[in-house]
Amino acid sequence: MAWWDILVLGLLRLNCKWDYDKLEDQANHHQQIRKALLIEDWEDRCYKRSTIQNNLSLFPPSFFEEINTLIVKEARLQLSPKKQSEVRARCDSFVVESNIHYPTDINLLWDSIRTLVHHTAKWCKHLKISGWRQHKHLLKQFKTQMLCIQRMKHSKSKDPLKKEKKEKRIHQSYQDYIALAESLLTRVQSTLVLCEKQFSSEGLVFQKDFSEKRMKQAKALIDLIERRVIKGEKIPHGDKVFSIFEEYSEWIVKGKAGVSQELGLNVAIVSDQHGFLLHHKVMQHEQDSEVAVELIQQSKSKFPEMTQCSFDKGYWSSQNHTQLTQELEQVILPKKGKRNKVEKERETSTEFKKARNQHSAIESSIAAIENHGLDRCRDRGEKAFKRYIALAVLARNIQMLGRLLQEKEKKKQQRFKSKVS
Repeated sequence: MAWWDILVLGLLRLNCKWDYDKLEDQANHHQQIRKALLIEDWEDRCYKRSTIQNNLSLFPPSFFEEINTLIVKEARLQLSPKKQSEVRARCDSFVVESNIHYPTDINLLWDSIRTLVHHTAKWCKHLKISGWRQHKHLLKQFKTQMLCIQRMKHSKSKDPLKKEKKEKRIHQSYQDYIALAESLLTRVQSTLVLCEKQFSSEGLVFQKDFSEKRMKQAKALIDLIERRVIKGEKIPHGDKVFSIFEEYSEWIVKGKAGVSQELGLNVAIVSDQHGFLLHHKVMQHEQDSEVAVELIQQSKSKFPEMTQCSFDKGYWSSQNHTQLTQELEQVILPKKGKRNKVEKERETSTEFKKARNQHSAIESSIAAIENHGLDRCRDRGEKAFKRYIALAVLARNIQMLGRLLQEKEKKKQQRFKSKVS
């Protein structure tokens, strides 16, 4: 596939919130999309789903970030001369959710055992090793035990004997679940030894990285269940596991109404006064206050005409304020907690209040990119997550550039009509 084809199809996928099947169908049958792909009417060129997906996954996020910078610079040239002079930016962060289910230690253990057993059974079938013909039945038994635990509720009775009896039943169910998991892990381990021997007899090396990784995860989850249920420990946040597939996912609590927690990563964005997204950063184990200076330095290296940026209180630290004032002419960074006389004067000035009131406009940019595919990342893996975000930011800016050009053309036609009349 040509680079242009990959870029157009990637942007369509994000802006229209299509999956790869819908994208394949539209690319092969939609006349306007085929024109955008520079395909003539007489050409019978078609795209396969796997080809589109595989080609999109080849590009690093930096590729889309460079294109985004060029798009924003072109968009600024399309603005009137008065609006091109300076960049007054806004900075905020939001959560992009990874494509995972709500994590509990028992359903994560089910995920790890399920993938491990399927992987082992596949190898056994390929190498004609017996012992896993009924692997689906074994997994069904394991899942039934998990569902049994999920349905069990702690007793609300005031009778201590009834409460104790119920707790014993719950503990026993967990112990049975752990015992089943350990028996399956033992069988898998012995099978992997046989697979490795068969490969070594043929002079080949058996790749068992995936199996060892899943076994390590399963053992860690069994340990967590024992500590939490059997021993009654309170598990520290750092020891908890949120996904065995998207391991980069974090448990994020923003304190929003109706949203107790989100599972994914924080993404900080910088937008200008016209709504164009200048720069973004995926934050891993970082707080807003830790990335403020880096964000502005990187944004200003792309757009030297940036003179002002507004933040919310989450970005405040005295060190941030000192460093940002060296980078920008005006820093709109409200302080947390008590303010002294100088800080009060600064935050009650006309310019500060005006920029602070305009800061909420960045929420519009966040809502727009979330509505066009960035509420949840559908791709798998950390690299794909970052690529997905970079492509979504680029898609939003191209959409805004298109609207700007349409408005410009509309005004041109209106002027022409007024002259003719």
